[in-house]
Amino acid sequence: MNRVIGVTAAAGCAALMLAGCGTTHAPGTGPAAPAPKKTAQPSTERIPATAKVVTLSAASGMVAGAKHPGPVTITNAATVKSLASVVNGLPPVPAGIRHCPADLGQAVQMTFAATRNGPALAVVKAPTGGCEGVSVTVHGTPEPSRDGGSSGVARKVLAIAGVNWPGYGGGTSGTHLPAGVNPGGTMQHTGG
Repeated sequence: MNRVIGVTAAAGCAALMLAGCGTTHAPGTGPAAPAPKKTAQPSTERIPATAKVVTLSAASGMVAGAKHPGPVTITNAATVKSLASVVNGLPPVPAGIRHCPADLGQAVQMTFAATRNGPALAVVKAPTGGCEGVSVTVHGTPEPSRDGGSSGVARKVLAIAGVNWPGYGGGTSGTHLPAGVNPGGTMQHTGG
């Protein structure tokens, strides 16, 4: 009988303690809204609207004996605008530790300009591996890295441009790692 009373008393105490665990708000105040996720960049960090030409070039990275394709210049206004929109819509790289596949240095670089032979307005480097952190320089000023995540920014850029560069489809495709090589790694980004 003592045992039943003890269990009942313990259950009653637990119920009273849990009853105080909820969160209450004064009428009309409600819980605080979460901060909106930042996806668009400030105008000073965006590809300038004056960009009318973009040149795509390839970096072969550390792949032994790799041949990279020659540059491709795009002057179609809709395509240039679409490529700029891809970059401008990327969120900043989140702070913290991320576990990433190997980054062998292979990347697609976009150089935006107002005219075919004009100076670079913005330079964007979208890697095909690692955590795909996209580097952006606008008017010669390096901007905060953008998160390409698993969206395959390089692959998306090539698809929009209608360019087929074998081995630049993202990840470590088209590369051969020696036996025993771990293609993974860890990246820490502290924000900014």
